[in-house]
Amino acid sequence: MTTYPPTLPQITSPKTHAAALAHSSGLSPTGPIVLIYVTSSANPICRRTTPKIQLLAANSKYADGERVKFYQMELTPETAPMIKFGIQNTPIFIAYRGKWCQTVLGPDLVGVERMLDGQLGLRGK
Repeated sequence: MTTYPPTLPQITSPKTHAAALAHSSGLSPTGPIVLIYVTSSANPICRRTTPKIQLLAANSKYADGERVKFYQMELTPETAPMIKFGIQNTPIFIAYRGKWCQTVLGPDLVGVERMLDGQLGLRGK
């Protein structure tokens, strides 16, 4: 029997986008990180990346939902205006925490994990 990773909460409108960003604790540099995975299900690279980011979200370092809140945003005509750039044959990861924001372009989950661990003070652990 094949086990699939849990799906991420979906951002489908400006309202759900604002609700997700509200979790980044406004201007607090110590609140949770909000990581938005911008994807296109029509893109084969994104389709291969989706289960990997779902597994990363389920990793015990992040799974409590208190330090990192993961979201997925399918690029559609409704969601495209909410980001400054669109999918160009690659997934996009945007992390927010207070005034801090960082972007990883491409299916670089090692880079995503390093970014999260660096902000959480987990490097080398």
